[in-house]
Amino acid sequence: MSENLPKIGVLGLGFLGKTLLREHAFSPDSWGTWRESRVAGLALAQHCFDWDNPESFHQLPNDNAVLVLTIPPVEKNLEDEALRLQAWGAWMQQNRPQQQRLIYISTTGVYSWQERLWNEDMPLSPDAPSGQLRLKTEQVL
Repeated sequence: MSENLPKIGVLGLGFLGKTLLREHAFSPDSWGTWRESRVAGLALAQHCFDWDNPESFHQLPNDNAVLVLTIPPVEKNLEDEALRLQAWGAWMQQNRPQQQRLIYISTTGVYSWQERLWNEDMPLSPDAPSGQLRLKTEQVL
């Protein structure tokens, strides 16, 4: 029944990416990316990909997988990160046009921590620079 399972490409096989793959079913032709070394014990194709290095973008498979982005922002400056994301988006449109769907897994840091509680109906108001970068990523992507 694998023909009914989604084909996904997980950008980032860190803790979150590995958990996603362990907890959910996906088609056998799904794939993931690593930056420094292959991840042992994963039954899917793996590709070297450095989110911070445009020269590695060509390593992404040229297929119709649903992309799941788990990698945190790279730049510390909001404008620099926005420009980097826009450049990646333009590259993807030009070189990987069949990848039409991107799921970005963000963080609760995009909400204010003053109440120490959050829900998705709260206004977006990050308190920390990391939350501001995640929110900028959500907005650009």
